Amino acid sequence: MDEYSKMENINEIVPELEQKPDIGYLIGLGLIKEVYRENIISEKEYNGMVKTFTREYAKCIRNENVKNKEFKSDK
Repeated sequence: MDEYSKMENINEIVPELEQKPDIGYLIGLGLIKEVYRENIISEKEYNGMVKTFTREYAKCIRNENVKNKEFKSDK
């Protein structure tokens, strides 16, 4: 599976990251990819880590969006 098809699957799982990829997310993916490239983890582990990281990162984005909306409505 190539890099682009993995990203398509991730965007289906977590649409927020398609709209708002940021440096923290890209760095995290880069670190996971580097560990895989060094043959420390298998491809199956790599795919699982990418999906888990993506879901958890999206939760942070969702929580941040909720906090921002609450903060704006308090003004």
